[in-house]
Amino acid sequence: MHSILFAIEKPDIGISKAHTSWSDLLHDIELFVRNKPDIQVLSETVLLIALHGQLHNFVTLAQLCAVAETSYKTIFFAEDPELFYYTPSAEE
Repeated sequence: MHSILFAIEKPDIGISKAHTSWSDLLHDIELFVRNKPDIQVLSETVLLIALHGQLHNFVTLAQLCAVAETSYKTIFFAEDPELFYYTPSAEE
């Protein structure tokens, strides 16, 4: 297996406890992924994890979500996924 797309489901943050838990989760993820070249942050809630034969980054992110009682979805890639990046020009 080459990599995992890890998508965190944003909870209804109208509830005070969920808001605090969500904020803490985002902060914990930000700290965890810092200086980790194997994790590419695609958005606030979507990460691409290169595995290189190891699952430790995936397991840690899954544990962070479990502690925050937040759901996530994964897509496993056997080969390097081809990502398309679109950036709108200033003229549009």
